[in-house]
Amino acid sequence: MNIYNHIYITGDTHGDFSDLVRDSARKGITENDLLIILGDAGLNYDNGEYDIQARKELSVVSADVLCIRGNHERRPNSPDIRWKYEMKSWMGGNVFVQSAYPRILFAPDGSRYSLNGREFL
Repeated sequence: MNIYNHIYITGDTHGDFSDLVRDSARKGITENDLLIILGDAGLNYDNGEYDIQARKELSVVSADVLCIRGNHERRPNSPDIRWKYEMKSWMGGNVFVQSAYPRILFAPDGSRYSLNGREFL
C-alpha cells in the first residue's frame, strides 16, 4: 500500500481546476501526494467535450486525485458512462478509473479506504 506524503482535501470545484493547478505548483504537490475532491468535482457532468477538457486540466496536477461523487454529477457506474471506466483495487477498496487518466480516481458510493494506516470515508 502507498503511503502519501500529504493528503489535501477540497470540494465543489465544478470542473474549474485553475486554482488547484496553480496551488499544486505553488505548494510543490507531487506524485507522492493525494488530493481528495469531496463532491461536485465536475468530471462526470456532460459525458462529452466538457468532461474531456476538465480531465485534461486536472491531469496536470501530479498527485493522485480521488473524487467523491456530488449531487451535480453522475456516478461512474451509471449505465450511460459505465463503459468508460474500469474498476480497480486501491487502498483496501475499489475505485473507477479511465486508462487515459490513471491518477484520477472515482470512489463508488459508500467506499472505505485505508490511507496512511487509517480508515477513511
